[in-house]
Amino acid sequence: MPEQGGLNGVGLDDLLASTRRALETVRGVRPAGGEPMIGTGTAADEQVRVTAAAAGEIVAFDVDPRLLRLPSHELSVHLMAAVNAALADLRAKAVDAAVPGDVDRLGDQLADLHNESVRQMERFTTAIAGAVAQIRARGQ
Repeated sequence: MPEQGGLNGVGLDDLLASTRRALETVRGVRPAGGEPMIGTGTAADEQVRVTAAAAGEIVAFDVDPRLLRLPSHELSVHLMAAVNAALADLRAKAVDAAVPGDVDRLGDQLADLHNESVRQMERFTTAIAGAVAQIRARGQ
């Protein structure tokens, strides 16, 4: 990563933008069509259907009304099985969509961002210490 310039805010903005792009790469896993990735799961002979989104949210939950006659502990087992199946489907799709080389590149980019953030903070600290020294010198 090229050396960022000064404390004018531009270097920090560039650093934050790079960090956001790196995080969006991980968070925004989408299949080739561009639609958000979803996982689906069923249980109890498809009487429970669950859809999970890449953000880890359950976006659809359908239960056949006949299943509601079951004792609560038995119903909860079916509900949990459908949710877990949807999450497992989502994880499998995310793994299939990921490119192993991209993970290595992302790790390198994040290491570079970390190193640059340390350098930026050192420059910021030095500038603050200089300003404090000047204020103290004027006060004497």
